[in-house]
Parts: sequence; C-alpha cells; structure tokens
Amino acid sequence: MGCGGGVRFRGRRRCGRGAGACGGRCVDRRHGTGWVSYGTTAAARGRGVASGGCCAVAAWAFEDAGLFRLELGRRVDNRASCAVARAAGFAVEGIQRRRLGYDGVRYDVELHARLATDPESAVARTAEAGGGGPGRSPPAP
Repeated sequence: MGCGGGVRFRGRRRCGRGAGACGGRCVDRRHGTGWVSYGTTAAARGRGVASGGCCAVAAWAFEDAGLFRLELGRRVDNRASCAVARAAGFAVEGIQRRRLGYDGVRYDVELHARLATDPESAVARTAEAGGGGPGRSPPAP
C-alpha cells in the first residue's frame, strides 16, 4: 500500500482565494481501495466546497484509477465533517474507539465509505451539471 498522489481542488472562483483541498491517498491497488481526506478554510465552510471535492475525488478514483472502495474517518465530535461525508455519498460504517490522540486526549472516529456501485450523490450530480468539481466552484447559495 502506498500513500501519495491524489487529486486536489480549489474553490478560487467562489471565495476569491484557495478554499480547501481534497485528495485521495493510501491507495491499495490489490484490493481497489483508497482513503479520502479534505479540509477547507473557515470562509469556505458550509458552502459545499469539501463535499464537491469529495465527489470529484470519488469520480476520479472510481472512473480513472479503477478503485472500488473509498474510506474516510472523522472525529465523532466533528458534525460538520459528518455532513460533508454524507452529502458526498459516504455511508456510515462504524466507530473506531479511541482511534486518534491529540494533546493526551483520545477521540473516537466514525468510519464512512463509498463504493463504486453506490448511487451517485446529489452533490456529484450538481457538479456534473456545471456547479462544482475539479477546477470549478460549487454554485453560490
């Protein structure tokens, strides 16, 4: 399993500066799996930038890279990240107890996954219609 490479997006047209990044990494070609990560600037939060980026990464991973399964994890206390994952079509699969540690505190992580055979998310359909995706910004609210 190698961790590197991926797809990045920027929502420059929407926010006037870099809005965030989303990428695919830790690709295991033998099993057809990969890991998705994302983050946005404070100004871009709540505007569909991260969910649009996750949809773009999923499209790349399933169509171009030939992967079958993508996973992502988020701290259970990060509800906004849960909304991003669900909007991008990633289903909840379970809790990884005390998975992450920051400053001596352990946090549970909720695992989400999306399969190549899962239905396309509404965010992805909007991106295909010209409202987001790689190099494009999602529509303004």
